[in-house]
Amino acid sequence: MAALNDTAALLESLGHHVERAEPVVDGARLAKAFLTVVAAECRADLEWMGERLRRVPRADDFEAATWALGLVGASYKASEYASSVRLLQAAGRT
Repeated sequence: MAALNDTAALLESLGHHVERAEPVVDGARLAKAFLTVVAAECRADLEWMGERLRRVPRADDFEAATWALGLVGASYKASEYASSVRLLQAAGRT
């Protein structure tokens, strides 16, 4: 905290307005968005690998967690993926 306070004091001494702010974060909503993006990306990886292999990928081609996330990722709609990306980007800017 000392470094943060020192930085705030420096910015104020340079003429900036500094105020303490704590953004409200919906952790459950962000966690679901994160899972949606990671799972959809895993699904895309499975499909991409299938193209490289020139066959339908199988569970034994991947680590169990990657395969499982890929299966979950197949259940999401493109709009859910896009909305999740937007939510995570917005949260990163607050």
